[in-house]
This record gives sequence, C-alpha cells and structure tokens, in this order.
Amino acid sequence: MRHSQAIFILLLVAPPALTEPASDPWAQVPALPTACYTENDPFGEKAYAASEALESEAMRLEEANGAIEEQLGNMDIMEQQERMMAFMMEHPEDAQRYMEALQQGGQAAQSQTPEMAERYLQLDAKLKDLQAQYDAALRQAMDPLEARRNQLHSSDEECNEAWLAQVAAVSKEENQAYDQLCASWWKAGPFHDWFTEFKQYQIEWGAQQDEHGDTAKLNYEVMGIATDAYRPTYSLRAPIEYLRLAPQVFSNRKIAPVSEELGSCEITHG
Repeated sequence: MRHSQAIFILLLVAPPALTEPASDPWAQVPALPTACYTENDPFGEKAYAASEALESEAMRLEEANGAIEEQLGNMDIMEQQERMMAFMMEHPEDAQRYMEALQQGGQAAQSQTPEMAERYLQLDAKLKDLQAQYDAALRQAMDPLEARRNQLHSSDEECNEAWLAQVAAVSKEENQAYDQLCASWWKAGPFHDWFTEFKQYQIEWGAQQDEHGDTAKLNYEVMGIATDAYRPTYSLRAPIEYLRLAPQVFSNRKIAPVSEELGSCEITHG
C-alpha cells in the first residue's frame, strides 16, 4: 500500500496514539439464557436490541473514518511523499529499523491471519458437532415417547378417562425428559462453554484488527489530518457476530412444555 512506509516509520519512534478508551461494547451483550423454553424468554429481543445499537454506532464511526480516509485519498501523492521523506530525513537513524519493521510487520500479518482463520474454522466445526450431538440426544429422549403417543392416537381403544390419563402420562414423561436434557444443555453446558470460547476469540480478533486501525491513525496524523473523530470499529463489531449466532442456537429450545392436563375425547381422540 502507498501509505505503508509512513505507517511503519511512525511505529518506530512512538507508541500507537490510541483513541480514548470507549465503553466496553460487550457490556451491552445480554447474558445467555438459562431457561429451558423460548416462551416468555426475552433473550432474543434483548440480543436484537443490543445488535441494532452496536451496528448503529459502528456505522456512525465508519462514516467518520471514511471521511478521514477520503481526505488522505484527496491529498496529492507528491505531497504525501514529501511529508514522508521529510520525516525520514529528520530520522535517518531509523532507516534500518524501518526496513526491519516492514519485514516483521508483513511476517506478523502472514502468521496471525491464517491462525485466526483456522481458529474460526475450528470453532465453527465444534458448534456444528455440538448441535448434532444435541439433536441426537433430543431424538433419543423423545422418539420413544412420540412413538407411544402415536400408538395411542392410532389405536382403536375407546376414548375414556383411562385413555386420556395415558396420553397425559406420556406428556408428563416428555416434559420430564426434556427438563433433564435442558439441565445439561441449555441451563449450562456445552453451548454456554462454546459461546465463552467464541467470545474470547471475537475479543482477540477485534483487538488484533483494531491495532491496524490505530496504526492507520498515526499515518493520518503525520499527514496533518485531524483524527479526533477517528476510531477503529472491529472491536465494536466483534459482539455483533456473537449476537447474531446466540439467538440462532438458543432458538433450538422448545417453545413451551407439553400440556399435562387431561383432554377431552372430542378433541384428543376425535
């Protein structure tokens, strides 16, 4: 890139001039739900509201960042080179260090990016495996009960209180079986653990990407462009992906328990 030289030179003579710390965007992320059922669970609505707020803030900042980048793009290339050369002449002792930093920076980018990409693929595969495990556990628990329910409804047995009690008993067993499954999958367990791991990945990814943004900020400053409004947005966007995935995964819970009340023959047995 045409601005890379100025960026690396600046890194040699001063630490990154980071923007003022902003409030932690993860503080807006609601805690994962622990309810077994989605009915009356506000998590989805809270996650959507948080995602919308973060997206709005990210877009606002990116618009400001874009205006700053546009100023640099509109600057004559000769003027940029003159400012860069003036800096190099004022700091000739840093020329060798500049070349080394340029090489090391390229190597770091080449090693970090594939590493993060590989971690993401591993997390994605792990989530898919967990979802398959849960589906298998759910079917193992529910299939026998569903078969019993179907058998009751397809039988020629006369509908009476005893028959209705059998149907209600199956419903009760179904709720009990699901509650046991919920305790190890939805109240806590593998999905909660996975999102803890994914959150840490997103935090690291956002911080790593924001480092490049802070370095770009230095380049704007050496070119004489005001950067008061500049702020990298990767860390701000990191929770948005989390907020997109979490409601999807936790929507696999049941909506509500099966009614255990005795029905009527007219409705239940036709």
